[in-house]
Amino acid sequence: METEVLTIPAATTIIPMAPARHTEMEVPIIPAAATRVPTDPVRHTETVREPAGTATPQVRGQVVLTVPEETVHPDTVQAGQTDQADQNPADQAAHPAKVQADQNRAAHQERARVRIIQERDVRQMTAKTSIDNGRIAQFPLIRIFACLAIVLLHLLYASTVYFKGAISANGLTAAKSVLSLVEWAVPCFLMVTGALLLDPTKEIPGKKLWKYIRRMLLALLIFTLVFQIYQMFFEGDRSLIGPWLKNFIQGESWAHLWYLYLMVGLYLMLPIYKIITEHASDRQLLYLVVVYAAVISVLPMLGICRLKSGFYIPTTYIYPIYLFLGYMIHSDRLRMTKRAAWILTVGCSIALVFLSCLRRPLGSAFFNADQLKAFDELFGYSSILVIGQSIGIFTLLDKMNVPEYGKTSRFVRSLDDCAFGTYLIHMIFIRFVFKQLEINPYKSGGVLFFAGMTVTFFFAAYVITFLLRKIPLVDRVL
Repeated sequence: METEVLTIPAATTIIPMAPARHTEMEVPIIPAAATRVPTDPVRHTETVREPAGTATPQVRGQVVLTVPEETVHPDTVQAGQTDQADQNPADQAAHPAKVQADQNRAAHQERARVRIIQERDVRQMTAKTSIDNGRIAQFPLIRIFACLAIVLLHLLYASTVYFKGAISANGLTAAKSVLSLVEWAVPCFLMVTGALLLDPTKEIPGKKLWKYIRRMLLALLIFTLVFQIYQMFFEGDRSLIGPWLKNFIQGESWAHLWYLYLMVGLYLMLPIYKIITEHASDRQLLYLVVVYAAVISVLPMLGICRLKSGFYIPTTYIYPIYLFLGYMIHSDRLRMTKRAAWILTVGCSIALVFLSCLRRPLGSAFFNADQLKAFDELFGYSSILVIGQSIGIFTLLDKMNVPEYGKTSRFVRSLDDCAFGTYLIHMIFIRFVFKQLEINPYKSGGVLFFAGMTVTFFFAAYVITFLLRKIPLVDRVL
């Protein structure tokens, strides 16, 4: 792959950067006779060889940015011309101060628009490159870690459902505490999706969007049927077609399929979300996330104090926030150091564990049913603590230095390719062991059982998915 190096006028251009940084970036001159050399895919840089006798420019940060002089967005120019044409000469003479203020405001808007475009160009040129086949280096590992965490999460949750009456108080508290440590898994899946699909440079035509939606719908049709057949063989259900179609339409099949219904909705809204990320400034995106989190995550907590907020925004779920956060973090539109990410991850995780331990005594001694309902919001995906935990973990994984995979690259790619199928299939093993075999994990090894079953069920589901993907057309669904 080659990176095209454009020539700029023979004058050094100073590009004003974001006001919050109070810095300027000097762009070195590249002579017109410069020779292109293929980009190094690991270091994200390019080498420019100069003809003999030509002085080599000093490149800052190993990024060459080419911008024409007096860059003005065409929409801004047209808007400015329209505003000037609409002005009444009499009003201009009568109100010179107002005219001057309007001109200053228009100039400020133009500078802000140009700055946003320039910042976006810088981010695009310094973006993380991919390792193989267009994959971002960190994302396969994030998806694999998240999939493992989801298997553990479902094991813990299912155990508290199937053996609720056979678990001691301490065992239930321990299960809830560990479960709160892996709540980040589904949000990180969504954040990877947002980082990939909300990128303004990536076009998603209608046919490709329909391909995403079709995959979710086909997976729902197939696996609601598979799970209904399972229930006929192992749980005594006598009907197939009626319950299958009812479960598919009403979303009443196995619980973990909720994620597929969610993805259909998010894909339908994706074109609108992309318009927002393409045209919104960094502050506007942050404003969107903060308002979303405040209304959906923070205000419901007033119920703990027996208060109820009458304020709301016309939206139902928290999940779009994770799409935007994934895009903002990966594109550095939400800047966070590794130290801050560690503090956020550890702090929110400790808080979740602490509150999980307090849940049982507080529930019986201090809270009524409505207060408990509000308190339990702290442990769902809408929880401000889970949002913070997910931001921290995704930032740490996104910023990690990924070495060359070497001989393991094919295995990592295979695990990543099969992650969706692994997610769909692993619940069959959990349900069979807990419901059909009635193996109580709290009496069969505890921690070792959960650790062993997490790895076993993950790889068993992976192997089945890997084999099924060898069947023609099946790989389009799994």
